[in-house]
Parts: sequence; C-alpha cells; structure tokens
Amino acid sequence: MPLHLNLFHEQQKQLAERKRDPLKLGFYAMGALTALFVIFYLVKFGTSASLNNQLSAKRAEFAKKYEVPLKNADIREKELAHTTTAANALTARIDGRFYWAPLLEVLGHTTPREVQIVSFNGNSEPKEKMVNFTLEGVAADRGRGPRDTAEQFRVALGNNLNEKYGAGAATVRFRSGALDETMATVTLDGQTKATAKFTIEIALRKQPSATPAPAITTTR
Repeated sequence: MPLHLNLFHEQQKQLAERKRDPLKLGFYAMGALTALFVIFYLVKFGTSASLNNQLSAKRAEFAKKYEVPLKNADIREKELAHTTTAANALTARIDGRFYWAPLLEVLGHTTPREVQIVSFNGNSEPKEKMVNFTLEGVAADRGRGPRDTAEQFRVALGNNLNEKYGAGAATVRFRSGALDETMATVTLDGQTKATAKFTIEIALRKQPSATPAPAITTTR
C-alpha cells in the first residue's frame, strides 16, 4: 500500500480557514449590497432625469400653445373690467340725473298770462339730491297790485311742485330784495297795467313722489 504524505496540510488548512473568515465574508456581503444600492440609485436617477425632461418638454409645449391665449384673455379681462366700471358709472349718472321736462310742464301750467318768465337758470349735479334753479320774470297787476300777482304765482308754483314731487320736496321763495315794482307798464285786454320784476329761487328734491301726481292747478 503506497504511503501519501501531505506536507502542505497546514497551509491548506489556514487557506480554508481564511476563506471561511466571517469578517471577510461580511466585507464581501457589504460590497455586494453597496453595489446593488449604487445600481438602484443609477436606475432611479436615470428614471427621474427622464421624467424631468418629459416634464420640461410638456411645460414648454403648454407655454407655446397656451401662453398667447392666456395673455390675450388677461388683456380682455382688464378691458371688460374697465368697461364694466365705466358702465356702472354711467348707470349711476343716469339714475341720478334730473328730468327737466316734468318741471317745465309744471312751470308752464302754473304761469298765468299776467306773468312773463324772462330767465330760467338751473343746475343739477348727479351726486346731489337737490336741484336748484332761479326764475326771473315780470308780473302785471291783476287788481291788487303787481307784487301781489308775483306772490300768488310763487305760492301756486310751490304748491304744484310739492304736489308733483311729494310734500316738502320744493322750497320756493323770492330772492332777498328781488321783488320790486317798476316804472314800466304793459297793456292787457286794452288796459294799461303796472308791473313788478321778481327773482324766485327754488330748491327741489330730485326723487319724484311714488304716488300719482294730482291735477296741476293754475293761477289764471
């Protein structure tokens, strides 16, 4: 029987023990795990970069396609807002305006043949609730003197305006020192009559009465 001698068994034993060394195996496992993490990171990084590129491309496409319409829409919105503001201001001005025709109608029905209006001045501000105007005229004698004719006209005008626009809506008065008899005369029905000149100041609330206006009386 042949005899085999292994003179390297100690070295082989040490080599086998080094291969089974737990610390070395742990280093190998850690290296493999690190390599896997690096590969996973690279894959995720590549995916994220691809998604970011797609997002940038979509944003650029959206801006190119909708940026001009959005700017136009913004400009149009500002124009509409300006138009709306102007329309609201115009509506407020229209709502606050004063209609002169009903007032002139009252004045025409109230003025008797012995009174002649020579001047009418009025002013109406949209923001104001009152309209102010003045009447200058000449009154002829109706039997009790021309000053009395002017006074009757003032009272009748005040009553008719308050009936038309509501009780207390009108204040009608002679301007201080503006009711004087004159040297001039007029001829009515073949008779010569004395005259007086007057200036009447009127303050009238704009809002007409909600109730139907009664019949207008006259001083004729």
